[in-house]
Amino acid sequence: MSTFLVPAHNLTDATERNAVALNKDLVVMRGRDIRFVVRETF
Repeated sequence: MSTFLVPAHNLTDATERNAVALNKDLVVMRGRDIRFVVRETF
């Protein structure tokens, strides 16, 4: 049996920052992330 997944994060490429980080004003989190995953089970 195969399972196909397409998880996506931040598709609009908005600027995101980690709210609990001490350097949140300096460091921006990564941009778009799209993955294609295939899981095989036997």
